[in-house]
Amino acid sequence: MNHDVLESLKTAPIQCNVHPVLSVDALAGFAEILHEEGYPLFEVLGRPLDDAEPLIRAFSETPQRKLLYLAVGTLKTRADAERAVALNVDLLVSAAFSRRILDVAVEADLPYMPGVSTLQDIQNVHDAFEDVGRTVKVLKLCPVDFIGMPLVKVMATIYPDVMFGPTGSVELEDLPTWRQLPFISAPMKPYVPEQMIAAGDWDAVRELLRKARRPAGL
Repeated sequence: MNHDVLESLKTAPIQCNVHPVLSVDALAGFAEILHEEGYPLFEVLGRPLDDAEPLIRAFSETPQRKLLYLAVGTLKTRADAERAVALNVDLLVSAAFSRRILDVAVEADLPYMPGVSTLQDIQNVHDAFEDVGRTVKVLKLCPVDFIGMPLVKVMATIYPDVMFGPTGSVELEDLPTWRQLPFISAPMKPYVPEQMIAAGDWDAVRELLRKARRPAGL
């Protein structure tokens, strides 16, 4: 299992997500800019997976695929996870924990990052990971809007070895508040508008990515 994928989330300013509405050329161009700006990973959202699958297959044939890690979400079923594994991705992501997706990840020796929103969710992931000989490293807070920072701080106190990646309403201007917390990893959302990527407006994309780095102090 490539632990570097999860480690990269701990220091990346943000994790950019994209829906499968882009052309392969646009996705490859975006990946190249992410790499040049020091971003190690991005996620293609399988919404729907039927659209994401051919896009990822085509992207995998480009030179840019080798430049950074590729995550796929938001997986819901064992079949989804098996399709993602067949695409040779680097990380499986789901909105909530699924033991079936974990089983696929273990079989494929891939890291898996499920979403959590309660203390019970975190404990369930801990128990399941322990059953299969894995250690919980990074969990997705999904969505952080309904969890709130006070509860996230409680989660981090009880589970100090876990880092949490918030999803939802963490805007670029909110990054300094969140990233100053030692238990917060890269916030996740479509930070770069897909219209901007589709248009190949790489100067504007770079500006956004650099803006995300500055407040994070990275």
